[in-house]
Amino acid sequence: LGGEGGPLVPQDLVAYLRSLHSPSSTGSTASTASGSGEAAAGEALFFGRAACASCHEVNARGGIVGPDLSNAGRLAAAVLRQKIIDPNGPGAVSPGGRGG
Repeated sequence: LGGEGGPLVPQDLVAYLRSLHSPSSTGSTASTASGSGEAAAGEALFFGRAACASCHEVNARGGIVGPDLSNAGRLAAAVLRQKIIDPNGPGAVSPGGRGG
């Protein structure tokens, strides 16, 4: 991950996705149990520079070409990080259709 404008931080994307399922979440700025990454920065990456939303949908925002990641926050932080770094690696396909 990286490119123009500096490196993309997978921890921020993980924090954002996990914040969607945090019981104490008050929005995208909520901290996550992963202890690293910032949800707000991850949301900005998801819908901005990383262009995840061009293919993936989260809570009815984004594309529909790739899996819907609205429920991806239920996965462990390490699993999410691995899926972001290597989306086609082992275990990348989730059962149940488009679910992340």
